[in-house]
Amino acid sequence: MLSMKTTIVPVDKTSHEILIQWFNLIELEQLYERIGRDVELTDIFGCLTAVQPTEEVTIQRTRIAKKRNLNLQNIGGETVKITLWGETTMSFEDSGVQPVLPPVFVALTSLKVKQYQGHTPTCFI
Repeated sequence: MLSMKTTIVPVDKTSHEILIQWFNLIELEQLYERIGRDVELTDIFGCLTAVQPTEEVTIQRTRIAKKRNLNLQNIGGETVKITLWGETTMSFEDSGVQPVLPPVFVALTSLKVKQYQGHTPTCFI
């Protein structure tokens, strides 16, 4: 959504090829339909409201894994937790987000939607 505060920055000519990316975005309320359907990966868009630090957790009492949680919120105020796992936790650079004034909007792709301990849908990368 564009507003009076929207800034549009022109892209200077570059000798590098500009990559083309497209998304099949869904609304946050549609996540319930995708719980447990791993063959259908999900793309979502929202306002980044929280970025937690990377932590190590024990999985099934046998192995240690890195994880990091992000919170996304839509225009209706609904929030969904995104959990990054493994190497993906390191590839999300919050240093690029910190200097940006809120709101910060992000698009995330190729997510699996799960329900964790009966709570609202959680998306995993």
